[in-house]
Amino acid sequence: MCYYGLGFGSSSWLWGVMGLIKILVVVAVIIWLVKLATKNNYKFNNFSNNATHILHERYVNGEIDEEEYLHKKKILKS
Repeated sequence: MCYYGLGFGSSSWLWGVMGLIKILVVVAVIIWLVKLATKNNYKFNNFSNNATHILHERYVNGEIDEEEYLHKKKILKS
């Protein structure tokens, strides 16, 4: 018996490409899920930083005293 080519038939390269596409789709979905999870976390951190910035501006402008500033800053950090 004589075999020509790779011995898997003429479509063996197609199965390899399909396997590679499946792997790429899985990797793309994982990357998308990670970006989605970190985007929501970024919004929360941005809100916290914005609140801290407003608190600092109120302290600098003399609207609140140091004791109130430190108390509210501690609450925002926790």
